Amino acid sequence: MRVADILHGKGATVQTVSQDATVRDVLALLAEHNIGALVVTADGQAVAGIVSERDIVRCLHQSADALRHRAGVVHHDSGRGNQRADGVGGRAHAADDRP
Repeated sequence: MRVADILHGKGATVQTVSQDATVRDVLALLAEHNIGALVVTADGQAVAGIVSERDIVRCLHQSADALRHRAGVVHHDSGRGNQRADGVGGRAHAADDRP
């Protein structure tokens, strides 16, 4: 099996979220689309990073009011060595982090 085979089954649509969206907004989109991560974008074109279920769990663990945080605070940054905007290092995730 090739990556192309997996992607064919998933479809061509990539779900995105604004950096200004709240963590609550991200959770709603993940549930609505039955996915494990969203591409974060500031302008609808350029990729700022990826926010995953794992990022949200870590954020919730660190802060009781995390649902009000913005997606730009919890995502993996695409251009700075996989460093999230909150300064906590992490690994890059595939668009869907499920096994």
